[in-house]
Amino acid sequence: MRAVLTSFMQETAIRDSDAEVVEWTNFSLDVRRHLNLTFPQRWICRGG
Repeated sequence: MRAVLTSFMQETAIRDSDAEVVEWTNFSLDVRRHLNLTFPQRWICRGG
C-alpha cells in the first residue's frame, strides 16, 4: 500500500511540475509577444 501511495505522490509531483513549466512557457511567450509589439524586433536580444 505504501508503494502505491508513494508512486501516486511522485506522479502528482511530476504532473504539478509539468503544469508549472507549461505556465512559465505561456508566460514567457506572452512577454515575448508583448515585447515584439512594444519594441522593434532588432532591439530584442536574439535567442530569447
